[in-house]
Amino acid sequence: MRRKCDERVVMNIRSIDRTDETGSVSIFSVIFFIILTSIITVGFVRIVNIEQRQAIDNSSSANALAAARSGIEDGKRVLLLAERLKDNTDASYAPLKTAVNGAIGNPDCDAIQGNIDITDELGIDPDGKVYQDGGDGGQFYTCLTIDKYTTNYTNEAKVGNSVIVPLKTKDGVSFDTIRFLWHNTSRDGIPTAEVGFAGKNPTFDALDDKKTPSYMRLQLIKVPKANNVTPTNITSQTGFLRTSVLIARATAFLSLNNDLDLGTAVGDIYQPTAACSMTDAYACAADVTFGGSTDPTFDYYLRVTALYRATSFQVEMIDPGLGVIKFDGVQPIVDATGKSGDTFRRIQARVGFSPRVDLPEFVAESTSVDISKGICKDVTIASGGGVSSTCWTP
Repeated sequence: MRRKCDERVVMNIRSIDRTDETGSVSIFSVIFFIILTSIITVGFVRIVNIEQRQAIDNSSSANALAAARSGIEDGKRVLLLAERLKDNTDASYAPLKTAVNGAIGNPDCDAIQGNIDITDELGIDPDGKVYQDGGDGGQFYTCLTIDKYTTNYTNEAKVGNSVIVPLKTKDGVSFDTIRFLWHNTSRDGIPTAEVGFAGKNPTFDALDDKKTPSYMRLQLIKVPKANNVTPTNITSQTGFLRTSVLIARATAFLSLNNDLDLGTAVGDIYQPTAACSMTDAYACAADVTFGGSTDPTFDYYLRVTALYRATSFQVEMIDPGLGVIKFDGVQPIVDATGKSGDTFRRIQARVGFSPRVDLPEFVAESTSVDISKGICKDVTIASGGGVSSTCWTP
């Protein structure tokens, strides 16, 4: 009888020990779950805060960029105002003319926005507010400046079209060399070296696939600075540049010749080869001469034509004693900084002007001693109809 009681006591003790183990496991499970939930919650809140901050930053950046663009547009209006006042002899506009000419080219951030004559004339807010209805939207532009003297001219020449570059120098300084660079590798692609292209007559698609720099035609046009200019007073010189792709760039040297007659054989045309690089910003380069320095009694223009494929290009004017000569108002740089909240964005934009001379840019050219042998077109009515042709036969 005593033994049975002892066994019962042992069994009760074991039952109590198992109950304690189960309770400890439950407590640890709850604690672990709370910790895990807290980590997930904190991580989620952190992600939300990061995403929210990123969205605010993106919005502020876009607003600041838009404000900077507004400043660029106001800069263009200042340039147009200067162009409009250029030949104005009315004495009442003299103070405004002086203010505009003094602001353009002035590196002071308040040169334009701090000039009351300019801001009143164009309706520009002195604080650079984008909104003119009383609210500011948190957007402003600051430090609007215009630099009319640039060391180079940049543009893009498309196939079939030509670009006219006015070669107007600061203070009318003469020059005797045009440095021409083309095929910007970041825009036009890194060219691929191809051995044996010469003589294979590759297709346009093959040239494009290889990012082959374009064959270029350069024409220097000389126009007298007179009011009674006629076509016979305008002269020009032309040259061609072909390319090959190498590891290192070698500057080509091109002497422009007087315009060639239609009967000139292709083999008689001097076509120097520019060794183009796969690593320079502009793959190809050429120093172009035209038989002496420029004459201050003439205006000069460079017509750039890309053959086979479009290309980006850059033009510099060089004098041996003075180095690079600056352009005067040909492609001014407008600089503006936009602000939104604590975010700033800066933009520099080049603004081009059309040359003040009637030079054809996008037309077909025809030159012939016999005026009846110009450009002519035959028209056929219906597939089996007759043809009335007045065109000459080459």
